[in-house]
Amino acid sequence: MARRRTVRRDEAAEILQEARRILKDTDTAALAGGATLGALEEAASDDFDETFSAEKVAALLAADAWRTLKNRLAQRRSQERAVEDGTASLHVRLPPDIVQALSGIAPSPVEAIRQLLAGAGTAVPEPGSEEFCRNRLCMPEVPLADPGRWECRTCGLVGRADWPFNRHMMLLLAASADRTASLRDVAADIYERFPGGLRFTAVAWATDQSDLPRRERRQAKAERSATLSRLADHGLLEEAPGPRGGVGYRTLEEPPEWLADLLVERRAEREAEETARQARAVAVQRAIAEGLSYTTEAGTVTHIEQTEYGLELVFPAAPAVEVREAMKLDGDCKWDPDRRRWLRMRPVASVEPWLAEAIEAGATVLPRLP
Repeated sequence: MARRRTVRRDEAAEILQEARRILKDTDTAALAGGATLGALEEAASDDFDETFSAEKVAALLAADAWRTLKNRLAQRRSQERAVEDGTASLHVRLPPDIVQALSGIAPSPVEAIRQLLAGAGTAVPEPGSEEFCRNRLCMPEVPLADPGRWECRTCGLVGRADWPFNRHMMLLLAASADRTASLRDVAADIYERFPGGLRFTAVAWATDQSDLPRRERRQAKAERSATLSRLADHGLLEEAPGPRGGVGYRTLEEPPEWLADLLVERRAEREAEETARQARAVAVQRAIAEGLSYTTEAGTVTHIEQTEYGLELVFPAAPAVEVREAMKLDGDCKWDPDRRRWLRMRPVASVEPWLAEAIEAGATVLPRLP
C-alpha cells in the first residue's frame, strides 16, 4: 500500500499553485502512472478545504515531481526560520544587468565588488554571461564528489551550485543537482547492499519492486539499467558479466572517500533513528500501562487511557478547522463518519501538542479497541 503523502497547512497554497502550473504547461511527465490532467484539474479546483485539495493533488504527482516540490518547500521553510531567528544572511537586490556584469568578473557578486574596489577587474570578461553560455552550449554539472559546486564540461568555468552565473545556467544546474542527488543516494544504497567488490545484477538490486504492476516494473527496470550505466561511467561500478554472459556489475573494493563518508553518515542516521525508535517504544508501553494525564488551562485533570491499537477522540460538537488540521497532519488521525469520532491507529508516548489542543477543544479521549 502506497504511503499517504502528508501536506502541511502552510504548504497547501504552493502545492495548488504547482498543480495549476502543470495544467497550464500540460506537463504530464509530472503525474504519476494512471493519473490524468483532468483528475488533477478536478482536485485543484475543489475549494472546500485547501489542505484536503492539496493532499489530493499530491497523490496524483509522480515520485520525482513530489520529491522536488517537497525539497523546495523545505528550503523555503528553512529560510523563513533563519530570517525569524536572525541567522539569515543579508540579501541585497541588484538589477539583473548589474548581477550579470558582476558574475562575469568573479564567481560571486561580493568577490566582484571587492575586486572593483581594489581597482582590478574593471573589464567585464565574456565567459559567464548568458550569451556566452548559449552560444557555446555550456553544460554545467554538479559533480558527485562535491554537490556544493559545479563545473562546466564545455568552457571549464567552476562555481558554487547555489550561485549560477545566469538564468540559462541556473536552469541547467537545477536538473543536474537533482540527478547528482539521486545518483549519490543510489550509489550509497548499492554499496550498503553489495559492499567490498560483490557482484550483483539489476534484477538482484530490484527485488523490492516485485509487487509493482507489470508496466511499472518494465519502466523501473529500464530506469535502473540506465542508472547503473551512469554509475559505471563515473567509475563507481565495474562491469562484471556472468558465467553465461549476463549483464552484471561489481562494486569497488574501496569506495571513494566521499562515498565512504556518505555511508558513515547514513549508518549514523539509521543508528540514531533506531535508538529513538526503541526509546519511543519503551515510552509508549509505559504510557499504555500507566496512562497519561493532562491538566487543561481551566485546571481540569484529564486521564488518558489507550491501547496498543491507539485511541479515539469524541467531540461534543464539530471542532475548529485548526484543531482538525492539527489532528490530521500532526496526529495522523482519521475521521470515522459512521461512529462520528476521530481515530488514531497507534498509541502516543506523551501528550503531544495536537492532543492537548483537542482536549482543550472539549475532546473526550477513549481507548481504541480492535
